[in-house]
Order: sequence, then C-alpha cells, then structure tokens
Amino acid sequence: HFRKYTNYMKHSLLTGLLLAAGSFLWAQKGESVFQVKEAERIIHFLASDEMRGRKVFSPEIDKAADFIAAEYKAAGLQPMNNSYRQEFTIVRPKFISASASFDGAAIEQKNIIAITCSPQLKADQGSGYDKVMISAGANLQAEARKYARGNKNTLVVVDKSFASSFGNLARLKSSMFKSNTNTVFVLADALPVQWSVEAVHEINEQKMANVVGILPGKSKKDEYVIFSGHYDHIGVGRPVEGDSIYNGANDDAAGTTGVIMLAQYFKQINNNERTIVFAAFTAEESGGFGSQYFSRQFNPDKVMAMFNIEMI
Repeated sequence: HFRKYTNYMKHSLLTGLLLAAGSFLWAQKGESVFQVKEAERIIHFLASDEMRGRKVFSPEIDKAADFIAAEYKAAGLQPMNNSYRQEFTIVRPKFISASASFDGAAIEQKNIIAITCSPQLKADQGSGYDKVMISAGANLQAEARKYARGNKNTLVVVDKSFASSFGNLARLKSSMFKSNTNTVFVLADALPVQWSVEAVHEINEQKMANVVGILPGKSKKDEYVIFSGHYDHIGVGRPVEGDSIYNGANDDAAGTTGVIMLAQYFKQINNNERTIVFAAFTAEESGGFGSQYFSRQFNPDKVMAMFNIEMI
C-alpha cells in the first residue's frame, strides 16, 4: 500500500508546491502565508546541535516528537486517535526452535517458519486457525506477505515446488509490528486434516512513535489527503571537520517544517472538503518503519493523494 500510493520517499515536493501555488501560496490580500522567520524557527529547533541528530530511541527524538505535537496542537489540528503520538512497537524475534506434525508425519524444522510475537507458540487443528495453500505457480512472496500481514491466525501450506525459496520467507520477521495474530508457513504437499505446530523465539520489542494530526473534512471526511515527512535522522557519528553531530537539516527537518507550515496554512483557510492528515514519521533512516506502520492504518482506496516532503 505504501509503495502503491505514497512512493515519494527521497523526492522533493517542490514541483507539487509550484503547481499548487495559485491555490494556496498566497493569502487573499496577496501576502505570503509561508513566512521565512516561521520556517527558520521550526527548522532551527529540529536541526539544532541540542537535538543531537534525532536518532531513533534517543531522548532527543522524543523531544522532537513532543515539539511537533505541540506545533500541531497550536495550529489547531486534532489528534488522530486521542493522541498526536501514533505509538507502535517493532518486534524482532530471534528463532530458537520449531516442530510440526501433519496427519501424523513429522515436518523438518527447516520447513517451518512462524511469524509470531509470542515467545512460545503452540497451535493445532482445534486452535481456530484459517488454513490456506499457496499452490505451485503462485507469486510466493506476494501471497506470503498478504497472509503475514493479515488479521487472522493462519496456517499457510506452501507447495513443495517452492522448496528452494521457502527459506526467504523468514525475512518477513525483519519488519514486524506487535500483533496478537500468528502466521505459520509449512512446506508440504497438501493441506493437513490433523496438524500441530510449536515454535520458540526470543522476542525483542522496540517502541516508536509517529506524530500525526488531522483536519477533518467538511463533506468527504472519509477521504484523505496526506502531507508527510520523517523527523528522525542518524544521530552522532564520525566527526566531519571536527563536528560529530549529524543535524539532518535537509534530511528531513526541512520536510517536517514543511508539513507543520502546511498544517498552519490549511487550518487558517479552513475550507478542506476532504480530511487532511499531517504525519511526521519516525525510523525512516533505520528501515522506514514509521511510514510502513502509518500506511497500514489506512484503506488505500480512501487515500486520494499523498505528498511526502524531503530535501526541499
């Protein structure tokens, strides 16, 4: 969904802003509504040495999130779900062991991949799991992602014609968000009648937060236009000319500044028919986790347009 509807990461919104200039760059009296001093105030805070590069999991990125939330509130945006912080948890499971039985026959461990946030998973035919087959000739990766990101516990039997690529499904564990649903992939010839699966993982959880505010639409509240940018950067690293703080002014305090100023503008004119969503993503530099989580909260058919702002 994110790639299909919002594939604007690492691109500039400048062209879009120029095309839209006639409709929103100027106030009724002809005065620019985007003031240099206001842009400087926002970007200077986000990219200051005090923020130490806004690295994920640092105290400074929390300070940046609080600042953006305060700007949304001051602009008059509403929180999306009772809070401007869209909190989520990344789960990194470390595999320990797995076993399974199909109709009395043991399954080799290499032919079992459990996508789970549970340290110990046990399931069988009485556990209420959906049971599906990925048949020969199907798009294995696409089908597997669909089931792994679903909202139902599912046993997915993968046809043995995929034996050489089956192990690649373990990569689905690299971008997991905390969930109560489980998906178990088993390489086998057919769907079983009687089955059981056990899997053991060491679970590591990491908490993160996007910052999201909305302006509800007047006549089309369930249709969305989204402005976004990421507010994290890479923190402190190897010194360059004696400076070890990677401030991230253009990557992407600039885009975040643009999002905040657009929020101020659209609230000021207050004539949006569709709901406008303003999102500051976390963890872009460490895997795009914030944008992935954000995109999964929307039905893409309801997203009319999205502008991701970076390096402007």
